Amino acid sequence: MNTKCRYATLYVMHIVTIIPIARGIFKEELTYFSSEPIEPGRLVITSVRTKKIIGLSTGSEPLADAKSRIKSSAFHLKKIEKILEHPPFSPTFICAVKSIAKIHAASLSSALTALIPTIFLEACEKLSASMLLENEKKNISKEKLIFQAAYEERLESYRMEIRQSFARKKSIFFVLPTIHEATRFHEILKKGVEDNAYLVHGEFSKKKLLESYEAIMKNLHPVIIVGTAPFLSIPRGDLGTIIVERESSSSYKTISRPFIDLRLFAELFASEIESRLILADTLVRAETIERYNEHELSELALPSFRLHGARPIIVPTNIKTDGEKKEFRIISDESKRLVEDVVKNGQNIFLFTLRKGLAPSTVCNDCSTTVLCDTCTAPLILFKKDNGSTYRCPMCKKIYNPKTRCKNCGSWNLTTLGIGTENTAEAVKKLFPDISIFIIDAEKVKTRAQGKKIAEQFYKTKGAILVGTELALSHLNEKVGAVAIISFDSLFSLPSFRIGEKIVQLVAILQALSDMPLLIQTKNPEEQILGYLHSGNLTDFYRGELHDRKMLNYPPFSTLIKVTVKTKPFDTIAVKDNLAKIFANYAPDIIPAGIPKIKGFDTTLMILKIKPETWQKPILAGTGTFDTTLSDLLTSLPPSFQIEVNPENLF
Repeated sequence: MNTKCRYATLYVMHIVTIIPIARGIFKEELTYFSSEPIEPGRLVITSVRTKKIIGLSTGSEPLADAKSRIKSSAFHLKKIEKILEHPPFSPTFICAVKSIAKIHAASLSSALTALIPTIFLEACEKLSASMLLENEKKNISKEKLIFQAAYEERLESYRMEIRQSFARKKSIFFVLPTIHEATRFHEILKKGVEDNAYLVHGEFSKKKLLESYEAIMKNLHPVIIVGTAPFLSIPRGDLGTIIVERESSSSYKTISRPFIDLRLFAELFASEIESRLILADTLVRAETIERYNEHELSELALPSFRLHGARPIIVPTNIKTDGEKKEFRIISDESKRLVEDVVKNGQNIFLFTLRKGLAPSTVCNDCSTTVLCDTCTAPLILFKKDNGSTYRCPMCKKIYNPKTRCKNCGSWNLTTLGIGTENTAEAVKKLFPDISIFIIDAEKVKTRAQGKKIAEQFYKTKGAILVGTELALSHLNEKVGAVAIISFDSLFSLPSFRIGEKIVQLVAILQALSDMPLLIQTKNPEEQILGYLHSGNLTDFYRGELHDRKMLNYPPFSTLIKVTVKTKPFDTIAVKDNLAKIFANYAPDIIPAGIPKIKGFDTTLMILKIKPETWQKPILAGTGTFDTTLSDLLTSLPPSFQIEVNPENLF
């Protein structure tokens, strides 16, 4: 080819920049070439190394304009393999992802990857979009509502919502925080509308998930979709209502980067498609109540601030024996009587503990030193094994001999402290040797199937006892004879400014599991939060919680941004100084993380308290001005710096 013809060919080519939507790719943008221009927002198929990926075009330019830049690059450009004419994800979905990425100071690539199921990305060429329905934006209400009511009351209202949505020829999406809860909700709501009710979640096989996608897209009748938040990516264009059920669940925060709050994403998506949004729970978060107080949210029904059912019974853990001497017992006399009464009637009982194992911590009686892991200095947990007991580090999982000595003074005189599932089960077994006892915690249950199997055996066994942590709650689908909290005081050890709210929500869930009063064991019967719980009226609790958060400038009165970085000890001071300099205009609070070293690394935290008017509200409510300067500073930090916006805890 002569030079003239070669350059004539070059001039019709275009350089295309895309945002990769795939895991394991750490560049925000990649460059390819195409024989035609590709406008921003189009989805394309291309490859990275030998792997096909989907990408979002950010624009293109003629090759002639970029010729000198391309010549100097150290790599050869690959060709865009295909432009998706009918993309399987709607433009409104992509817009919502852009907004949530902005709120979480995350790259658009990481947000897209987190919010689109991997199977959909892998099969994007096969997914049908021919039945994509255009949203009839007229006659669709853009209401944002809260629905705080008892579980049974919410279910009854949802049945009415489904009938009304179908009458308006609109579909409805129920967003649930976990796969288990989505499955249970689908079983309840599909009755009578089985042909138009669909369940979607990440544990489906590839075949089943793609079949569900196709069925949802080809059904001309309005549908009910029940699933986790990433399946909002299914482009069913007639969605008239999105319901975020169990709004208070911490499972709505993704556990890995970019730590997205899926409740916020559902809200942003509802705004993009102009559908109704309902935030629902027995007790919603304090942030949501404040938004309701400030008229950012309306109500589906007047919120109920009462605990439903009988008032909890509060009993002391410490029991007087001889004289004034007090003896610590895991199972109090009141708890023992409760078990006896329930089992006598052939019913089952659930005993809740916060921690797993025989003992959450061990201390030396001679020098009061806590027994810690050699590697990461975390307190060791004692577990029971078939051949005896063993210590295990909860962080690095290192196993230690049960005859471990005190590292400080070498003493054998060690004492185990705290209440765990295993020592609770042992205490119950001594009192009731003939009763069947089951345990559900993270040590015994590694998969959802294992938890389901244990729960089914528990329900089938009359007069059985289940000892479990919060993990057990996701497997208890039916009511039990009675429920008792064995280790109430340990709940306050959780490092979260939301702990009061979490305790109240947990009590509400546990109380709903039985028609009998919830029994709470505590060393501090005068604890203020117990007074709120015993009264059954939580109006004062929410009022006090919001007052305290306002005084401390915690959410919803600020947006918290937590930056975490792990460094070698000799680099820690320099990192702290650098953070203080970069974020000097935002009054950073830079502190040690208060957690043990992991593999010799220090952990440093930076906490920023930002006015919501300069961060979330400009995007969620369209009020205020977004702080682009802070956003640029955060996104410019190296990948070793972990950013969380409005984290569940500060430490």
